[in-house]
Amino acid sequence: MSEPEEVVKISGEAMPIRLMTTLRYSNPRATDIRIKIYSGLTAKQYRKKYLIAEYRTVKDRDYTVEKTDEDHVKLDVISTAMEKEILKLYYRTGSHKHADVEITVFFIVVKGDREASIVYRDETIVFSLTNLQLLGKTLTRAQLAEVEAELINRGWLPSEYEPVRTLYFYWVKLGIASGVSNVTKVVSLDGDDRVGSFFKDFKDAIAA
Repeated sequence: MSEPEEVVKISGEAMPIRLMTTLRYSNPRATDIRIKIYSGLTAKQYRKKYLIAEYRTVKDRDYTVEKTDEDHVKLDVISTAMEKEILKLYYRTGSHKHADVEITVFFIVVKGDREASIVYRDETIVFSLTNLQLLGKTLTRAQLAEVEAELINRGWLPSEYEPVRTLYFYWVKLGIASGVSNVTKVVSLDGDDRVGSFFKDFKDAIAA
């Protein structure tokens, strides 16, 4: 079995991070919050060679969920991360069969306080961020296919357990891990899973 191959390893400056937002809420028994911080990508040989994500899960003690009214909760996440690591927030509420809200949003760790927003089913969700910058969410099928083809051509199969194609897109194809960086801004979280098709210089984007 060959040695694991580091494709991306983030080792920037450690800093405190904070994410605050208000989310629609409908059923405590069918509400799910998962927060992960990704620190790299590694190619590992099993029966085949897979590209897998290195990550840690944000523990329950690092975030609070406070009900603000009958239909909303305030989520407050306080943790620590390295510069250029990527945080993924997954939130779902509704019934076990039907989701009233289901979002997956990605943020990159960069210095500064800022606000960002997304649109979900005609509702604007605002994030107050400390040392985080909104990146976007799951890429379009065309973008995912393009990334997957590139991975296969390099001899790797993308793991199906973590969003390695999305992480590879931001860290490698957009150059964020190397510092020559651009970001994709979210237009909407509805419909066909679109991510904004325009790019801006990374320094301008994180200063916004």
